[in-house]
Amino acid sequence: MLAAALCFQPMTALAGPAGDSSLTSSSSNVGPGGGSGGSNSGSTGSFGGSNSVSNGSVSAVTSGLGVYRVTENEGIGAIARGVDVSYWQQNVNWSQVASDNVQFAMLATRFRGNVDPFFAMNAANASQAGLRLGAYIYSYATSVEMAQQEADFVLNLIKDYPLSFPVVFDAEDVNTLGTLTPSQVSDVINAFCKRIQDAGYYPMVYANEYWIANKIDMSKISYDMWVAKYQQKYTYSRTSMWQASNTGSVKGVNGNVDIDYLYKDYTQIIPGNTWRTIAGNRYYYQNHVMQKSAWINDGQNWYYMNASGNPSTGWLELSGKKYYLEADGHMITGWKTLDGGWRYFDASGEQATGWRAVDGSWYFMADNGLMQTGWLETGGKKYYLNASGAMQAGWQNLGGSWYYFDGSGAMTTGWQAVGGKWYYMNESGVMQTGWLDLGGKKYYLDASGAMYAGITFEMDGNTWQAAADGSCTVVLPEENAAGNGGSTDGQTPITGSQSPVQPSGPAGV
Repeated sequence: MLAAALCFQPMTALAGPAGDSSLTSSSSNVGPGGGSGGSNSGSTGSFGGSNSVSNGSVSAVTSGLGVYRVTENEGIGAIARGVDVSYWQQNVNWSQVASDNVQFAMLATRFRGNVDPFFAMNAANASQAGLRLGAYIYSYATSVEMAQQEADFVLNLIKDYPLSFPVVFDAEDVNTLGTLTPSQVSDVINAFCKRIQDAGYYPMVYANEYWIANKIDMSKISYDMWVAKYQQKYTYSRTSMWQASNTGSVKGVNGNVDIDYLYKDYTQIIPGNTWRTIAGNRYYYQNHVMQKSAWINDGQNWYYMNASGNPSTGWLELSGKKYYLEADGHMITGWKTLDGGWRYFDASGEQATGWRAVDGSWYFMADNGLMQTGWLETGGKKYYLNASGAMQAGWQNLGGSWYYFDGSGAMTTGWQAVGGKWYYMNESGVMQTGWLDLGGKKYYLDASGAMYAGITFEMDGNTWQAAADGSCTVVLPEENAAGNGGSTDGQTPITGSQSPVQPSGPAGV
């Protein structure tokens, strides 16, 4: 980037982004494995307030060495100070830079047609030192297609680094971009910036005031401007960032370095937690860091980002637990028809096996996760699950026979007291009716399965006495004539009632 001979006296140090962390976040959302996902709110920390660069006018003070100085009393009204660096600064000590009243760094991405060999090191070390990062490319584009290719070059490079500042198109090369008409230049700029914006980054345009006035059709440009003007303050009204010098002096940088001042607080504009789409691949950034091999929550759904940073899809097994992720990567919960049957995924996304209570009903999923229906035998007990998989309890008519399932859903056998009456289910669980011979005693169960107890009744030409425990004996004629009267319908109680009396002895209950 172009420059004039300038340097700056140190100003009062800024505290930097409040509470910024490039690797951690907090959320009340608890998801898979008890992890927490980032919210989608975005920004962390801010510039401004008591930390902003003091206001005032800029005036040129020329010393014997021709050095332009801005004193603390001649502040420039900015909210933060930064540097932009490229191959020419070589090895930078970013910890020292950060200690010298620098809060952000704009990094060159390309050098002589290739990736700037210092970009990766600068990005890693500047971020570790706590600086906000942006990036720029010195453009040689002369067409919309070339601008889009340059954008793709930048996106492929920056995606693995925690950028929290704009991605910039540097418009200044007179031999390429400068040969176009102002309208064509604007078309090239817009093509680059739209590609950057569509990917999920924040685009910006760098130019000096001569280019702004003469080489770019600014009526076609709506993006933020990074304006280069030396010796005096910029005059362009839409300036978001000012490059005030390329001969500044900052600790940690050998030789001259570009000095920049910020007038727009991107910490409140560029989200820290966001999706980006680059070369057809989707990535999620949490506190500006691409998430890899991790669960994330984008404020609406859970996703698992694989080792490449892309959302996993389909079946996923982690730590012995199975999850299912839809085609867009979002984790499913609740019921889902998959691979031949219904499956249930709990609130953490884990595929359920065994018993699960869902909306007031119990369901059973096999070891492979498939919901079961019909008869089920598990834990030494038998259950019945209807066509929707819900466990049945109470009386059920199955295949023309009645069964009784207790409150736990287990099929019962033997004597069962239900609704104030006694019933008997055989070893297969089928409710019995009619005569029952059990333990050397006879019982009578009516058509509904209820046991007679404490009554006298006629059956098959005989009079029977059902004792309190339900056991039945024949009443001799003389006993019957002694005062019981009688009914002749062959199956009607003569005295007493069908009041339940707990069987004793043979029933063992």
